Amino acid sequence: MSSPIDQSKDGSADGRARRAVTRARFAPLLGLAAGIIGLGVVGAFLTQSIFINPDPPKVNVVGTPPKVEKVVSGQASKITGFDKNKQPFELAAVNGTQDTANLDLVHLQTVTGTFHREDGGAIALASNIAQYDSKSKSLNMQGKVTLKEEGRYEARMESASVNVDDHSLVSQTPVKVDTSTGTVEADGMTVGPYGGRIVFKGHVKATFETNSNYGVKQ
Repeated sequence: MSSPIDQSKDGSADGRARRAVTRARFAPLLGLAAGIIGLGVVGAFLTQSIFINPDPPKVNVVGTPPKVEKVVSGQASKITGFDKNKQPFELAAVNGTQDTANLDLVHLQTVTGTFHREDGGAIALASNIAQYDSKSKSLNMQGKVTLKEEGRYEARMESASVNVDDHSLVSQTPVKVDTSTGTVEADGMTVGPYGGRIVFKGHVKATFETNSNYGVKQ
């Protein structure tokens, strides 16, 4: 009897040819399997990067950018604008300093200013120091405060808060107002928008001049 032939150990030319054909048939399958394994490794890396470690890498910044603050100091200052009635106003100071904490606030020294009225009149003001807030348009004056409208009155006090937008005023310190007909002294005073209402507070003393010929027959 003839014994079965083990083709795996067949060293003949036919055996070698059969093995080459077999490898050629399985080579594409092996390449596809390697590709699938490679994709699996990449997918696992991406999954770990996205889901397991979602935080982006942190970048260390060396140094901190400097904080720049706009400060105007030691210079003559002039502030101009318009009130609610579109009338111009001017404020001037020998020295002006912008506040470092509130950039809307300017500290003024030796202050003068002018408010213009719709009827053509003008109110002149002055004080030793003042603080002007450009956002609220409020002017807080201290030290020998005066407000004067030529031919009508002159008011003097130690401090006052004025709104340059409507010319209203509040003073909690003693005030003296000289007019063409007399004098009024009080512990305080408020003036409504555009001088519409004036109220003297606390103890009020008024002195008015009268015509000496009043009631006398000529």
